[in-house]
Amino acid sequence: MILRLFIFLSVVVLFSEHTFGQQQILKGTITDDRGIVIPMAKVYVKNNADLRTVADINGYYEIRLMEGEYFLVATAIGYDDREAYVAIFQDITEKNIQLFATNVQDLEDVTVSAKKSNPGREIMLKVVEKRDQINFWNYPHTVEGYTRASEKIDRKQDEESDDKKKKKKDKETEAENTDPSGVEDPFAEKKKE
Repeated sequence: MILRLFIFLSVVVLFSEHTFGQQQILKGTITDDRGIVIPMAKVYVKNNADLRTVADINGYYEIRLMEGEYFLVATAIGYDDREAYVAIFQDITEKNIQLFATNVQDLEDVTVSAKKSNPGREIMLKVVEKRDQINFWNYPHTVEGYTRASEKIDRKQDEESDDKKKKKKDKETEAENTDPSGVEDPFAEKKKE
């Protein structure tokens, strides 16, 4: 059992070394025609979008490829795309790529014109002209509303309850002025003052 496990693991290790051992590192620098590095240039293998990388701020790129022959494409903003052939058979292969600036003279004539008015103001004036057409309150519409709580107030009931409270208070005052035996206190008026 242990011997079988050992043999299985040995085969797996040998297979993985053979498979991953063929992948090589390709590195290099992207520069322009004056030898100045081009940062953030893109490098990819032609006809295989999965094999790509981006150069760092020093123009240095690095990509892992299997042994074989490739056409690399290097691109950067303001520069013409450039293809480069590379054959990978060693551990580390270096391929520096030089890009050339896009020829600006190839552009057609360009006419630049400027208005003396503010374009934002012109837009606002057009909106103001059409305000009657876009005012939603000029057209029939419905509004949905929702009331969470409501209370019904009955004014008559409030007046009646106020009368009852007043009568109850008058009775309490009378009860204070009356002796428990039922005899009225003759000095009650003087006590109030």
